[in-house]
Amino acid sequence: MYTCVKLPRFMIFGHVMEADPSCWRGTKVNANGGIVMTSGFQLPMGLMGYIKAKAQGVIDAMSEISERQNLKIQAAITSNAASIAGSDFFNAMNADLENFGVGAFISDIKG
Repeated sequence: MYTCVKLPRFMIFGHVMEADPSCWRGTKVNANGGIVMTSGFQLPMGLMGYIKAKAQGVIDAMSEISERQNLKIQAAITSNAASIAGSDFFNAMNADLENFGVGAFISDIKG
């Protein structure tokens, strides 16, 4: 059984019982000058399944957004572009773009 706390840039995991402690290898977090870094990590498969399930829930919810609402979202982003640039939101979106390509944001590309 696991417990999870999601903070803006950080997730904290606790476990009630883990039969194989080696599943948590490399999960020690070091904060250096305000920057949290790890050198690679392993998580128990149950926890990875939980994270994937939550991500799929977001994908499913986003797929239900109407075209009208998508246009409103795009307009809000465009009209606030100056304040969004450099924000945590922008940096997260930029990382998604670098890691997953434009498909991370546009599911129906017509070419």
